[in-house]
Amino acid sequence: MIAIATFLGGALSVCVALITAAFNRGVENPDDVEAIGLPVYASLPLSDLQMQIEKKAKKQRGLSPKEALLAEANPADLSIEALRSLRTSLHFAMMEAKNKILMISGPSPGIGKSFVSANLAAVIAKTGQKVLVVDADMRKGYMQRHFGLNWDNGLSDMLSGQQEISDVVKPSGVENLDVVTRGKIPPNPAELLMHPRFKAFVDWLRKITT
Repeated sequence: MIAIATFLGGALSVCVALITAAFNRGVENPDDVEAIGLPVYASLPLSDLQMQIEKKAKKQRGLSPKEALLAEANPADLSIEALRSLRTSLHFAMMEAKNKILMISGPSPGIGKSFVSANLAAVIAKTGQKVLVVDADMRKGYMQRHFGLNWDNGLSDMLSGQQEISDVVKPSGVENLDVVTRGKIPPNPAELLMHPRFKAFVDWLRKITT
């Protein structure tokens, strides 16, 4: 009876695993993305040091970029090496682009948008190019943690007319890199992004990056 129960339990586990895999429609490797005709410029490994940095940032406020930004804390990390590869790929991919504005987005919270944005910006800034990082997630953005900054006087404050563009651009502590934090959490972030001030802000970015 014990042998039969063990066999049936193992067979049932295998069946459950196969059924779960059959119904799983998620992306598991870069080939799944390329199969639908989208280019894959880089694959970023999860950094154990970054996980430690995030835990420390939650407990201790006001970390410097040397402590909070992986590209500064450990430039040799595999994730940062992958971002350098992404930087090179984007350099050639954007040679024919109309401007140098790049948007980093994702399907859900907590998947690394802020990490990629902050560290990719730092990697690009290391080449001598001027970079401005804008945290446009006015609901749950926390880009400021990567640079040891506060969220106030940011994008939402500028879009609501409380601040000028020049007032919300902050030095990051990394050479050639400035930051616009999210600002005060507004009740209508989507409407603010549709405001003419946001278009004026993007037009200003286009002028200073061309």
